[in-house]
Amino acid sequence: MAASGDDQESCVPSVLSGVVQDLLDNVEDTDSNKILNALDFPLWNGNCDRNAYSTDLAAWDVTRGLHIFDPSTLYPTGDVRWGLAGLKHSMTFLHIDPDGFHTENTVSVGGKAWGLMRERPGTTKSSANFYLHEGFCLNEVIDDNHYDFEVIALRPGDRIYMQPNTPHFVLGMENSICYGGHFYSTLTMQQTLSGVIHSFVLDKFLTNTTHQASRHLLRRILIFYLHGLMDKKISTQVQYKKKAEEKNLEGGTHCSLALLTSQIDNVMRLNEDIGKTWTIHSGHQSDSFELEDQSKYQFEWKAGWETSGKWTSASP
Repeated sequence: MAASGDDQESCVPSVLSGVVQDLLDNVEDTDSNKILNALDFPLWNGNCDRNAYSTDLAAWDVTRGLHIFDPSTLYPTGDVRWGLAGLKHSMTFLHIDPDGFHTENTVSVGGKAWGLMRERPGTTKSSANFYLHEGFCLNEVIDDNHYDFEVIALRPGDRIYMQPNTPHFVLGMENSICYGGHFYSTLTMQQTLSGVIHSFVLDKFLTNTTHQASRHLLRRILIFYLHGLMDKKISTQVQYKKKAEEKNLEGGTHCSLALLTSQIDNVMRLNEDIGKTWTIHSGHQSDSFELEDQSKYQFEWKAGWETSGKWTSASP
């Protein structure tokens, strides 16, 4: 549990042990009460249903029958499903979540301001030098920084999905209760690797906890793909990017993205100040799973699309 310091001290959280009653005793916003932030409550009965993005869940189920794993071993739900409770004005300073995990978080009660750090062109947070540079600071914004922040206001019912190795801070706008979890996804294994290395090398300087179960999950994913390739159950010839073409339903996602981008362009044309501050950040890597030929996935909206809901491909 993190608590604020006295008025005469700098506002840097201290880590304490406590009970839930401590939160309830300080829930009123008065000068004499402490600002408490409880991290975290393991949810042993958390949701572990299969989904389209958690590779670790799929790998765990598939490898359960292999002789090298004990079939009675349970998925580490308590490590990767958790609840959070924090009082108004509670602050979690800049950090990355541990062990290269993705993070998902849903606000049940209250509100959170979730600040995501965005590196500027020419810098990359995959390098440890990014965090050791004098322009990086954990608990304040300095003049000589080399990154920007994007802050998202999360209200009850809102859910955020965050990539691995993403420096972020969280501010409690109200007394809040959240629930969420961690997962691994094949599509971001490069970011996961960076997060694992940074969590190990920089340790408590950059992250606030660790989960030993992460190693078991990564090992399961490795064996999952090893056996899939050896048994030819995973084809290396599948043109998976074809699934995102306009003739398939998945193309609707790219269509929505193109529409959103065009609206952003419209706003920038109307307001020159916004246009001057807008920076294009390219996160594409040559060996990533991102779509390379963007022209094949662009759409032009027909006149009257608001009523018809139809679109046409911009590709010849």
